[in-house]
Amino acid sequence: MVSVTMVFTTLERGASARAKPIAKKHRNVKFDNIKVAELDRVAFISQFLCVHELSDQYSPGVHNGPPFKMWWTGSRYVVGLYWRSCKLMSSSSGRKSGAITIDSNREYKVAIDALLKKNPTTCQVGVEFDVDGMEGFRISRKRVCLSPVLVFNIDIKHVPFSP
Repeated sequence: MVSVTMVFTTLERGASARAKPIAKKHRNVKFDNIKVAELDRVAFISQFLCVHELSDQYSPGVHNGPPFKMWWTGSRYVVGLYWRSCKLMSSSSGRKSGAITIDSNREYKVAIDALLKKNPTTCQVGVEFDVDGMEGFRISRKRVCLSPVLVFNIDIKHVPFSP
């Protein structure tokens, strides 16, 4: 079971009618069964985007990005991983504050290797991603310029212009 948290910003009205809009961060949490150990970074990102129905709007990069935070439970404590001097250290803080930010294939592999050492029956994985930082990974739709000839099957005759 994977807990997938989507973080996004919305503009809300100020206290009065003349006040400027206020940007507020919101979180939307959904759960799904994702086989983390069997997926590479790109497939894992595609899966957790699919949980929030965003897989048709965003695409993960082949080599890196979009960044996401990942943490998991061990026995009684939440175990998060973070980087310090290129060594992987663990934190039993009880919160996701020690979660690592994964941005590349190497970071994902190190995290999965550490995750595979945990008991799969008691271990619960959490993922958090921020939609506001994913604009570079948005799938752009090609705009098609349609002419009346193609859309309506109209034959347009050339009319000479005379002033």
